[in-house]
Amino acid sequence: MASAVERDLDKGALHPLMREALVVELLRALLPAMPTQSGAALAEACNRCLSHFAGFQPPVPQIEAVDLDDGSVTMRQG
Repeated sequence: MASAVERDLDKGALHPLMREALVVELLRALLPAMPTQSGAALAEACNRCLSHFAGFQPPVPQIEAVDLDDGSVTMRQG
């Protein structure tokens, strides 16, 4: 999920250091939610973290769903 966020933000929207901080905080938010059998729980943990970055422009994407079978992440623009 962190790599999906990093790839999505890799369009120059955020300064590289801000993007790095976002990925670190995202990983920290995920640790308490793991292990889990719920993709929704992982998406919720990620979105709580991402909401702290919501004041930045352009809007930070939000995670809509996480597929636990293949690890795919569906994102939507926040």
